[in-house]
Amino acid sequence: MLAYNIAALILFILANAFPLLTLRVQGVSSTATLIEASHALYLDGHVLLALVVFINTVLGPAAVILATCYVVVAARWLPRLALARWLLSRIGPINPWAMLDVFMLGILVSVVKLRDVAEVIIGPALYAFVVLIFVATAATAAFEPQLVWARLDRRHG
Repeated sequence: MLAYNIAALILFILANAFPLLTLRVQGVSSTATLIEASHALYLDGHVLLALVVFINTVLGPAAVILATCYVVVAARWLPRLALARWLLSRIGPINPWAMLDVFMLGILVSVVKLRDVAEVIIGPALYAFVVLIFVATAATAAFEPQLVWARLDRRHG
């Protein structure tokens, strides 16, 4: 379980550190990372959409990945970490805000539509993002909150 979360964390960092796509139109190139995509929406006046994209692609996934790593480490090796119980109760409500797969679908639709008007160059972050979706899904499937609660209760009490 921890291995999936560490892999997801590494892939998440890579997906945010490098460009997703480069668009080239009439010799002019434009490159964007996940955060720059949200920022571009904000600058274009789409404040609410920029916020939703940021929450669903950066803040939500980061919160779920980091909270799950912390809780798993606490349950396994550091039973007295008080924050672990609080975070464990918050992972479920936060998880729906980590919509990586929905964002990926949006990227794919955009790429297909833009191919007619621009040259689309896939960046390294898009590859990391695709793998992240699968690893994050595996991490979510492997995470069993009831077992973690039981382990925290045994070690905390």
